[in-house]
Amino acid sequence: MAHSRSGLVQTVNGLIRPDDVGIALMHEHLHMSGGRLLKTHGYTHQDEQTPFDHFAAAECRWNPGAHEANYEFDDREAILSDLLDAASLGVRTVVDVTPIELERNPESLQRYSRESGMNVVMGTGYYLEATHRLVIPPGREEEQTFETIVNEAASGADGVFPGIIGEIGTSNPPTASELAVLRGAARAATATGMSLSVHVHPWGFNGAIVATVVADAGLSLDRLILGHMNTAADDAPYLADLLGRGAVLGFDLFGFDHSLLGIGRYPPSEDLVAGVIATLVEQGFAEQIVLSQDVGVRTRLRRYGGWGYGHLMRHVVPLLQAKGVTPVAIDQMLLSNTKRLLTIGN
Repeated sequence: MAHSRSGLVQTVNGLIRPDDVGIALMHEHLHMSGGRLLKTHGYTHQDEQTPFDHFAAAECRWNPGAHEANYEFDDREAILSDLLDAASLGVRTVVDVTPIELERNPESLQRYSRESGMNVVMGTGYYLEATHRLVIPPGREEEQTFETIVNEAASGADGVFPGIIGEIGTSNPPTASELAVLRGAARAATATGMSLSVHVHPWGFNGAIVATVVADAGLSLDRLILGHMNTAADDAPYLADLLGRGAVLGFDLFGFDHSLLGIGRYPPSEDLVAGVIATLVEQGFAEQIVLSQDVGVRTRLRRYGGWGYGHLMRHVVPLLQAKGVTPVAIDQMLLSNTKRLLTIGN
């Protein structure tokens, strides 16, 4: 299949040159409904009718399902405010990897792009079996995924074109249905020229399984982003194996201050993760690392006590510098790598 967009970057408001990407956040959410995920994520939903205020937000850092509004990520004013904050810190592009069935909203992404002045890149594809089973019948996972992504790349979703595939969901362990979706997504990545971003279960360490399926489907692993590597930061052999295969590691959970897929479970400290990244950079792997924050619940927004989309630039970059990561290496991770991965057919 010819890539008519080859050599360019697809945003929700049109094609841009790769040099116009600038600093990019490679794994974020701007509009999402995650209510279907509460049970899957290990949380007890409480049907709260009280306002979602700082008291509710505090409780949701322990149990993100403690207030029903937390997983309904549609507070436009608060989200836009945080986007403008990130823009003021130098962020130029935000990649929204919300899966189709979690109420991905192309029109909302266009509005955020126009109102913030930032580039927004939209993802495409399906998430965990717990959610994609609602829209994909058994036995159709691989072909429906392939057909949907290829059709959106050609004709758009409500007239809006995706610029990346993902985040494609995998559980621990990945189910047969999820691996079929992954195969379809990898085939579609080859067919469309888009990169592939995968949700690797944060506590499963199944990146090798994902990489093997993707490679067997014919996609070069330098176009594969294995997400949520923060939780694996202290497993050097695992990271080394994935890097040796040629995959890109997404350390995309910076600022994740609420429990992660289970009450009482939190990612490793930012200090630890920054130190691991510094070591990987020193070992020569800066070209295989991207950074982001995976903002997708209200507690992550500054209005509700979170650090927002600006956390990476305001806090994490100085932390990396303090660990000895050079400006050249930081530019590699935030500028060069993201530009390459978002350039179609490259």
